[in-house]
Amino acid sequence: MIEKTFFKKGIKALGFGAAILLLSVTTSWATNGMRVIGVGPTQRSMGGASVGLPLDGASVITNPAGIMMLAPQVNFGGSLFTPKSSIDSVSYPSAQYGTNQTASRSSDTGTSPMPAFGMILPGKSDSFRVGIGGYGVAGMGVDYAGAAVYDKPAYSNYSVMKFAPAVAAKFGDLALGLAYNINWATMGFQAAGNQAANANGQLGSGFTLGALYAMGNLTIGAAYESKQDFKSFQFNGYGCPAGYAEGSMDGGTNYRCWKQDNSGASAAKTYLTGEVAMDQPPVMTVGVGYTADQLKFAFDISMIQWSETIGKNSPESTYANYVWNMNWSDQTVYKLGMEYSLNKDTQIRAGYNYGSDPTDHDRAFETLMFPGIVETHYTFGASFKTSESNVINIGYMMVPEKKVSGANAMQGITGYETSLSESSIEIAVTSFF
Repeated sequence: MIEKTFFKKGIKALGFGAAILLLSVTTSWATNGMRVIGVGPTQRSMGGASVGLPLDGASVITNPAGIMMLAPQVNFGGSLFTPKSSIDSVSYPSAQYGTNQTASRSSDTGTSPMPAFGMILPGKSDSFRVGIGGYGVAGMGVDYAGAAVYDKPAYSNYSVMKFAPAVAAKFGDLALGLAYNINWATMGFQAAGNQAANANGQLGSGFTLGALYAMGNLTIGAAYESKQDFKSFQFNGYGCPAGYAEGSMDGGTNYRCWKQDNSGASAAKTYLTGEVAMDQPPVMTVGVGYTADQLKFAFDISMIQWSETIGKNSPESTYANYVWNMNWSDQTVYKLGMEYSLNKDTQIRAGYNYGSDPTDHDRAFETLMFPGIVETHYTFGASFKTSESNVINIGYMMVPEKKVSGANAMQGITGYETSLSESSIEIAVTSFF
């Protein structure tokens, strides 16, 4: 009877979670590089620390072995994420003005929803579990109107949703888990007067291996998320051929494609097709958790290998005049969280997350378009038991403003300064069976 009730409620929650995912395919975020610090409100309120101390169904994504330590449950909810990015100044040669400096302007990105859905199914054995999760896990973007860069608007949007069925088994004090990751990513951008690359979606896949070992009050976890391989994003439209950029040589309204070598040669716009390869990097995380009476502590260290996917001369692009060299470095992230039980029905949480800035500030154009520059994150949250089987989780994340500056004469940018800060509010409901 319990399993039948769980199945009915689980199907409803699965449908609700899928709807949230579909409604969130155009979101743009940025935290640890372009990855969220933790998946779901509960994890984020702990600074993202979760591999060594599983707390809810989001462990399906971060450490599938953790679902062995949790009761059967359904979690669904989400976050409202607000990035505040701005171009404080950009100096560059201008075809119309000779030399131009963009005035300070803010991105029109606005607030985006971040979906959260997790489910741990009851098993006929205490040594085996099955789980399913669907979460927004990565993304970033900017939207600068007007003459932002090279006298033109600048726009970018990239986001990744992950859906992961997982299995876990327990062998004494050791639990092992495996999740197969099915990803959906969207990407779009326009800058430098080049042809717009309208939002395009592609599927990707990978896996996550997890382990969790319990020694009394201490738990030790490890998780490896493989490189998430995506099909290349396909773009098409009318624009300037390679070696040409749209502009006016006389400062008037005679805009067409002009040779970028300043020879004065011009060409008409042509039909362009091309692709951009953008994968998500491998991630290795180790973590510990400790429970003592009313207190729980969690600490994780993650290594995100950005250099494998958006490192030197990446991502590869054959579309229009876009030649990317993100040149991101590998990023080490430290996550610390604490939970305190005020009583059996109420828990409060606080977390801290620090990830070194992986971007190359000398890649001026790329940093302006994909400013994954923030480093320090502060988080808070609480859980309130509303009945014997239901809990409401809330959370808040605050990311202080980070500014960077640089220049790249080869890109025609003689100087720039950009900044980014973030905040989010979270809410989710957990139902136990």
